[in-house]
Amino acid sequence: MFILHLKIYLSIVCYLFVCLFISLTFSIKPTLSYVLQILHIYTPKQAIFLNRLLETDSKSLYPLNGVLQSPTSTKTFSFENDIWDNVIKEWDDWCKRKVGQIKVLIRRGVPAHLRPAVWQLLCDAQNVAVQQKYSDLLKSSSPSETLILRDLTRILPQHQLFHKVATCQKPLFNVLKAYSILDREIGYCQGSVFIVGLLLTQMAEEEAFCIFVRLMKDFRMRDLYRSNMVELGCCLHQFDAMIKDQLPELHSHFQTQGFHTSMFSSSWFLNILLSSLPITAAIRIFDIFMCEGLEIVFRVGLALLQMKQTELIKLDVEGMMNVIEHLNETNFLFSSYLPLATYQIKYNPSRMKQLRQEYASIKTKKLEERKELNVSVCLHIIFLNSTEKLVFRF
Repeated sequence: MFILHLKIYLSIVCYLFVCLFISLTFSIKPTLSYVLQILHIYTPKQAIFLNRLLETDSKSLYPLNGVLQSPTSTKTFSFENDIWDNVIKEWDDWCKRKVGQIKVLIRRGVPAHLRPAVWQLLCDAQNVAVQQKYSDLLKSSSPSETLILRDLTRILPQHQLFHKVATCQKPLFNVLKAYSILDREIGYCQGSVFIVGLLLTQMAEEEAFCIFVRLMKDFRMRDLYRSNMVELGCCLHQFDAMIKDQLPELHSHFQTQGFHTSMFSSSWFLNILLSSLPITAAIRIFDIFMCEGLEIVFRVGLALLQMKQTELIKLDVEGMMNVIEHLNETNFLFSSYLPLATYQIKYNPSRMKQLRQEYASIKTKKLEERKELNVSVCLHIIFLNSTEKLVFRF
């Protein structure tokens, strides 16, 4: 009995300590369920729900009984692996009947050894024809080769993402070059270095190329990389409005300091935050991106600002940039809590659609003003030329 009471007491102390630390450090009030998930502890409700994912499926390979108790036990590892094994084997069936449950599982975290398979399934990238085309593309030359090599030489030694695969420069160059040949309109964009680099930490270059092609086509990345930057501008407009709506004090400080959203968040959208976060947090966020799209970038971006708001609001532009540029050096608890904190952020699809229409109207108005200005300049030049000719004749 004494041991039981001691365990309960220690659990309460641990919970209170984590709550206090998160509140003081990140300016967020954590709920019990969030703290438990940080510590990888299942609540009875979560365990029952995960059990039902298997029990309601007649094709389940490993039906389980009972509830998880120890966050460090081998049962925990086996439990989630059993579910994921079934998800992969019966993927089409899960996509038809259990899309919401797939989302829940991915938000909890994809097992590392299953991540390559899950990513391929999420973006439907198991395409033999594209893999065969990849080897043919490598035989051609790309006008972007020099630029790619220059960026790789500069970026690879500096970022922790590439420390995991010390020999990734050649396959990374190959994938980036192949895509620049496949899609000559877009060519090469620096933000893609981080995305392809992450893919190569999980799989062979042929598979990474297939996934990258699908990301460009179906996940709005191609639109973000267009030279006119219309899609990126729209995302920044939406993100700035979210800051204004949900963090008005911080937004006011940004405006007072002349600190525009584009100064720090453009790269967040162009490389899905991979260059800005600790690798463990970045991989988990990329899991969710593969399932839910760019919505996760908006959520995480706002969560980051919320967690750093108390610190940022005291700083000038240089100080704020320094804090944001060093987010990937933050502590373990920050990285662990971040993927969960994102779902405290309000994301309203109707509001985002309204902001997109608002941005389109602004762009149209600016374009019309530019046309009017061009016409005025042309008329002025014609007038000056006519005047010069009259003076010359006189």
